[in-house]
Amino acid sequence: MTECWIAAEGQLFVGHVKSPASFVARYELIGEKRGPSGNSVVRQGGQVTIEANRPAHLSQVSFGALGASDHYSVHLRVFDGEQLVGETVIQN
Repeated sequence: MTECWIAAEGQLFVGHVKSPASFVARYELIGEKRGPSGNSVVRQGGQVTIEANRPAHLSQVSFGALGASDHYSVHLRVFDGEQLVGETVIQN
């Protein structure tokens, strides 16, 4: 089973994937921030070769400063061809 996760490193959010089998992954990492100062959306995506049983760093998004009343979500989706093989979301 393919695993994917988002690591929060301060205000930086990093997408990762690990699979028991090698494959060429397509990924989408989408971050959205909403708050009194406005809204923003950051989209990252691409293609990467995943080696079996080796965690891979896919991409990262950052919102800059997050205020106490800001809300965010970061959504990671990983595909093998057209098939969705992993998905996760973090939010506050």
